Amino acid sequence: MSGSYPYGFAGWFVVDIRLLIFTVVVSLLVTVGTMSMISKGRKRKELLKTGVFFFVASVVFNILILNTVFDYPVFRIESFFPFP
Repeated sequence: MSGSYPYGFAGWFVVDIRLLIFTVVVSLLVTVGTMSMISKGRKRKELLKTGVFFFVASVVFNILILNTVFDYPVFRIESFFPFP
């Protein structure tokens, strides 16, 4: 328990929608480019699994890079407050 507030704290976080859309579009382009290079002679199910993996990995990587290296956060915690 944290002090006089037994339930802890909650917070508001902000999502930059324009930057999130940009990140998703860049990740989609990276995925399409990567899949076009490795698609010869593979089954569709295998390509779908690989494509989803590349897309998710690219989105996570881009968000981490934007939040930490470039200090331009996609997700930002705005404030903390006690949660009753």
